Amino acid sequence: MSVETRLAEHLANWGLREFSREQEYYAWQRESLSSQVLSHLNELAEQRQGGAHAEADREFYDLAASSEVLPVLHSQRFRYYQAVGKAIAKCLKAGESVLDFGCGVGILTTWYASMFPDCNFTGIDRSAQSIEAAQQYARTMNVSNVSFYSLSLIHISEPTRRTPISYAV
Repeated sequence: MSVETRLAEHLANWGLREFSREQEYYAWQRESLSSQVLSHLNELAEQRQGGAHAEADREFYDLAASSEVLPVLHSQRFRYYQAVGKAIAKCLKAGESVLDFGCGVGILTTWYASMFPDCNFTGIDRSAQSIEAAQQYARTMNVSNVSFYSLSLIHISEPTRRTPISYAV
């Protein structure tokens, strides 16, 4: 089985779908998510613009990790996962240790772990719900060469003040 086929199956197992037209995706999004959830996602997305609201950013990814929202939201990145997954897979070699910083729910991290059982993978994300989803999925897949941790980094911008670092996952 080809790498592309295995990755497409992995994404489908997460509930992700590939859409050829944006309109089809948004129609499925409206069918799958309540208007309240969509409204809340949009509010959080607006608040996190520019990285000024670290709490809204974390809350957005916590919500995105829910079983209801995860497949819908992450389906927007289906082709991204295919491209990145395939490219990184070409670079991995047996015995390596890999850190996936900002792993989210671990969609690619769990795939790499299943594809490369002789490597060790560590996923880190600041969303505790994303890490919980990643750990659950790794258990479901029965992969033992991957670990996930919730971690929030602090950036020291002034000697007496600590502020969270904002980053996109």
